[in-house]
Amino acid sequence: MIPTLNQRVQQIVAEAQAKITSLTGAKVAFNIICNYKDFNEGTDKIINEVCGILNLKREDVLSRCREGQLVWARYILIRVFNEKLPNMTLQTIAEIMGFMGKNGVPDHSSIIHAKDKFIELFFFLSSSTAI
Repeated sequence: MIPTLNQRVQQIVAEAQAKITSLTGAKVAFNIICNYKDFNEGTDKIINEVCGILNLKREDVLSRCREGQLVWARYILIRVFNEKLPNMTLQTIAEIMGFMGKNGVPDHSSIIHAKDKFIELFFFLSSSTAI
């Protein structure tokens, strides 16, 4: 059955609202985790904190699933690791996040993409007057 125009519009609105909620939650989570005092406790503690704030399972966040909330959680983790642990290489972040290339070597290009996407979306959200 082909959806009516009204059904399709409702679906688009629902998808947009879900994205806005996810973006807002990501912004809150990022601000909370950036105020976290001791980043020397290790990456496991940071991953657990982000998962707790966003109410997500650790194994889901570190999976390959592309669901919006999980992708945002990964973006937050990558940004926090890169910003708050400056001695950590992009390759190390890729290894922690499970971003492995076809040759089994951590894929740092995925980390670069995630950092850029985070900045683009985070600052878009920050400047948006709709929220």
